Amino acid sequence: MTTLCEDVFSLANLEIQTLQENLSKQSDLFLLAINVIFSRMHLRQVQYRDTFLHDFDSCCAASNDFIHMSEQMEEVTSRLLETSELSEESATAIREITAELIVLYGNDAIYAAQSVHVHVFEPIRHAISDDLFGWEWEDKLTRNELALTLVRTVDDFMSDLKKCMGDFLLKKTLDALIPASTMFYLRCLLRKATIKRHNRVIHFFNNEKALGRMQGDIETMQEYFDSFLYAFPPLKRVIDAEFGILRAVHEIMKAANDNSCGDAFDPILLLHKQLLDVSITNQLVIDLWGLVDPKNEEKLKKFLKLIMPKLRKITPQPTDDVARSLENRPKILGLRLNEVIKRVASDDRGIGWRQRMRHDVQNMCGVHGNGCNCNSMCLNPRDFVEIMYSIPAK
Repeated sequence: MTTLCEDVFSLANLEIQTLQENLSKQSDLFLLAINVIFSRMHLRQVQYRDTFLHDFDSCCAASNDFIHMSEQMEEVTSRLLETSELSEESATAIREITAELIVLYGNDAIYAAQSVHVHVFEPIRHAISDDLFGWEWEDKLTRNELALTLVRTVDDFMSDLKKCMGDFLLKKTLDALIPASTMFYLRCLLRKATIKRHNRVIHFFNNEKALGRMQGDIETMQEYFDSFLYAFPPLKRVIDAEFGILRAVHEIMKAANDNSCGDAFDPILLLHKQLLDVSITNQLVIDLWGLVDPKNEEKLKKFLKLIMPKLRKITPQPTDDVARSLENRPKILGLRLNEVIKRVASDDRGIGWRQRMRHDVQNMCGVHGNGCNCNSMCLNPRDFVEIMYSIPAK
């Protein structure tokens, strides 16, 4: 924690004290001046909060600073209402504007804590992303060594987080690290699928062995996060939901290995409830299937067409309160399945990922601008997969 909270509130308290000494506490001018102070604090917080989130240490410090500022704002409100002879209407107005600040600081503390995952997974990405689902992973690393590397790296960072965060922020950080782990694993798999799909050859040397290795990886990661359930029982819901996605992916690939489209229906339904886009769900399933059994892709497409009416009946659910309260902030990347998938698909429907991704990279080319014809990058599958599946460090 830094001196940010003390710096901000020492000035705010001085301004409030000056107003109390020089203005009638029952005057409209006093209430207006108080509102100006708090409105300015709100404006400055929104304006500068992201400048504190540039690395692991700064995210930890900012999360502590912001939660302390939320608590301090409650104390300021209570003290102001006790020492000022305000009408009920004026007191209500003060409570409303300070409540907004309290919520803002609290949400920013959560956002900063959860942003830690970007910096936690940066070394993990460099260490294992290229090797996951490769030949050595399948044949040589029989004890799920790469999954253990992920778990041990996360645990190293957790040791630091336990020293600098209280239980509330630590639990919120775990709320992000759990999906970050599952989405990182899935993203690595999808990178392989997207690169390999145009070859129409089986990616693994031995499907049974690869599926067994995936099962071991999933269990290794889940066992680690299960170890936090004693301290944070509510994490069970997050763990079940996030690892349920990986298990659904595994079941689809197992169904492909068994050449049984019917066995894939339930896991497809689970994934579609996350994506809520039939075309993207279909392409995801086709790519996963293609890793194991690319020769029966047409059979799978007929099955997907058959179940399409059932998928279309699933509609988006209302956004939860926490998501709504953070609507004006950039999303924390890498925590949701629809983010991972939609980063490799444009808004166009019915076009294969490879073609859609090619157009997306053309639109985002930082060298030549929109609509460029840079064949060296825009038409290179490895380049655009790397761009679409990478996690920006910011």
